[in-house]
Amino acid sequence: MNDIKINDDFGSIFPQENNYNSKNTVDFGEFIKKSIYRTDATLLDANESVVKLMKGEAGIHETMVKSSKASLSFNLMLNLRNKAMDSYKQIMQMSF
Repeated sequence: MNDIKINDDFGSIFPQENNYNSKNTVDFGEFIKKSIYRTDATLLDANESVVKLMKGEAGIHETMVKSSKASLSFNLMLNLRNKAMDSYKQIMQMSF
């Protein structure tokens, strides 16, 4: 069985060409790991920004943008997990 390959182009949402057989592909597990690490980094950055705000070293606008970005990233990861679990449950209920 072939491994699932995903284009490792996190910088752009719409790549110019769909060359999925190139050397910049990773497997699905690696894609998920990178996504989790990026979500965690975004949450840590938001927390650091809140601490800087309390110390008077950062502005409210910057802090709110980072907080909203972290919240959106976390909610997306949570929804992806929920969809994956729903899919797994449906597959397990199939009769072969």
